[in-house]
Amino acid sequence: MIRIFAIFFVFVIICNSAYAGLDYPLQIRNKQEFIGGKLLVDSNLIIQSYLIKQQWLDNLETLTSWQGTYKKQEIGCVVNLEQTIYSFLWNHNLFVLGIKNKNYTLLQFDNKLNQLNSISLIKNDPEEINLMAKFLQQDKINAYLLIGKKLFRIKYDGNTFSPTEIFNNIEDFTLGGNNIYTIESLNNYSILKKFDYSHNEIWQIRLESSEINSIDIRNNYIMLKSTSELSSTTLIQIINTQTKAVILKRIFEIGSELFTFDMVEQNPTIFWISNHNDNYWINSLGAFSNYNTNSTALPKNIYEPIKLSVASNKIVAIFRNSLLLFDYNLTTELFDYNLVGDKFTSPIKVTILGNHLYLSSLNYSEIHQIRQNKFAILFTIYYKFLQYIVPIVLIILFYLYYKLYKKQKKIFGELINLPSANIIIVLNSKGIIENISSKGLELLGLGKKVPLKQSFHIFLQKEELYPLLEFYEYSISSKTHNSKKITLIKNNNALEYFFHISPYWTMTGKLKGYLINGFDITEQLERKKMANWAQLAHDMQTNLLTIKLNAEQMKCDENSDNYTQKNRILHQVNLLQKRVRDIVTVGRSNNLELVATNSVELLSEAASEFDKTAFPNITFQIASDRIELNCDKPKLIRAIRNTIENGIKAMPNQTGLISLNSWIEGRMICFSIKDNGLGMDEIAKKKILTPYFSTAKDGSGFGIGTIIIQQVVELHSGKIIINSEKNKGTEFILKIPRNLK
Repeated sequence: MIRIFAIFFVFVIICNSAYAGLDYPLQIRNKQEFIGGKLLVDSNLIIQSYLIKQQWLDNLETLTSWQGTYKKQEIGCVVNLEQTIYSFLWNHNLFVLGIKNKNYTLLQFDNKLNQLNSISLIKNDPEEINLMAKFLQQDKINAYLLIGKKLFRIKYDGNTFSPTEIFNNIEDFTLGGNNIYTIESLNNYSILKKFDYSHNEIWQIRLESSEINSIDIRNNYIMLKSTSELSSTTLIQIINTQTKAVILKRIFEIGSELFTFDMVEQNPTIFWISNHNDNYWINSLGAFSNYNTNSTALPKNIYEPIKLSVASNKIVAIFRNSLLLFDYNLTTELFDYNLVGDKFTSPIKVTILGNHLYLSSLNYSEIHQIRQNKFAILFTIYYKFLQYIVPIVLIILFYLYYKLYKKQKKIFGELINLPSANIIIVLNSKGIIENISSKGLELLGLGKKVPLKQSFHIFLQKEELYPLLEFYEYSISSKTHNSKKITLIKNNNALEYFFHISPYWTMTGKLKGYLINGFDITEQLERKKMANWAQLAHDMQTNLLTIKLNAEQMKCDENSDNYTQKNRILHQVNLLQKRVRDIVTVGRSNNLELVATNSVELLSEAASEFDKTAFPNITFQIASDRIELNCDKPKLIRAIRNTIENGIKAMPNQTGLISLNSWIEGRMICFSIKDNGLGMDEIAKKKILTPYFSTAKDGSGFGIGTIIIQQVVELHSGKIIINSEKNKGTEFILKIPRNLK
């Protein structure tokens, strides 16, 4: 145990950089990427996701929709537009703005992607396709849409929507407090105007800059961002919409995308990212804070900030190589390395819904799951006190380990020189048990609470342990090293063990005790048997091929009994060839030949091996998403086929349903093969993966198919889950990693 702790601390020190971000209360998992498309999410009672994507081959815009966060069982359609410009959600419907017949056209879709409405907004031919648009909802009936410099009011009565152009020459707008605020740009200045919802002007303010990039409102406060196209200088202004007073005005030498704005305890506050001496900082300044700026240094090794945004009371910072989340006190809650690179080529929209973070742009989108970091406190302690705790602990552990090593040097020397074992029993010179491993307790049929310090001879009085008793008595009488293969009968099963008994001595040459080392070699012998089976089956292939060729050359009238008998012979030969192929598979190389494929192809090819004429009463049902993966395709198809065959055998009179499915669990892909046959009781479930075990009562099964299933899954670093209930059916779930290398 001491040695394990020492190795752990050394490993943590060496791999310190790999733990970056683990000392924060939140962490990111299960990243999803959507290349070439814009993602929109409707936060209704059931989340509905939409992906708008331009196909590179035929230049057609497509829509895809699915329920929930993870993309599965999606539906899709082609958008009847020459080019999409903007898309938004309103009243749980998707609206897509684009160009059709040289007009701006707005299409409405429901969550099943049925097109409900289509209307042209601008009848004349647009001189230039302006990709900038903005949508804001007033309520369920009224909304506003800015296209280029034209602002439309859209009314929706539940069946149709009608747009009306209300303003022209508008740079940007926002809604707040039952009012519309617009920015109009003139030659050398801009005008901020306030209207009621009847479009009556209430007031206007002349602004200094003519290059207003954006307008944002919180309660009664508007933030204006102005950035010159010739420089990265940004002018920030916050205006009180009640008094028309500018309550905050400041110029920053950074781009406008690195600013955001929100209300913090009734104080309109701006947040921005800055760089000082090649270190990045996040800063905040409240309009009523007397110009007192709060700042927090960001982690090292991050570079090139891209976006700063506020979503669900969190501040989200996106860098070229990382993601960060902060609260309004600028406390870092999440830090994760995320290689954005050049994936986002257009402005990013940041949304947080529940425990998911959505990053969406015109041609690329991402979804990240946010969850609590249960070990944040432990890693915080580690990072804060690493330079003091680790050296002290290592010195103490080294001293204790050195003392222990000197005391038990002889024992460790014997263990190093002996074959690998999982049964270790240490006896003193009188045959009293000093120490025993858990496998040793299991061998003797003892519990962990049984007191030791008793004679080993006492525990060997069971009849099933007599062979070990004889070997032990011979070894202690000779006081020499001895090894022997011993067969023990336990629960009516023959188990093969290899035991080695070594006496060990003190430095003065006095006998100190005995070390018994043993391990179970049953599985190794079974594998050898399987290799013999494979050799025999290989020899049988030639004979079966001869029988098949001769049968195929038999000329018979199709309506004669001989023709029927010929088909029966061919059918039986095919079955035998499959069984021979299974046996040969057991003895083949364990090397994987990985290829790229998908789950639907694997399940379909495995099911196609069962001739419908041979199994007329078996129904196959494949309900699987198309999931890409790397695997040894022939081996995995063989494992799935054998699982299907086991399901068919479990059906009375071979009548029933075989259901095939696949899905993703984290980094694993799961293949489900489910039947509605007889099922298994708990005893059969525990033994089903035992070599050569079969549930067939008629002697038709040898358990080889199950061996192959287990071998293939193990070669793919996966595992098997078995769900079964008597008289209700059985489900085999084969779980393997998606991206094997």
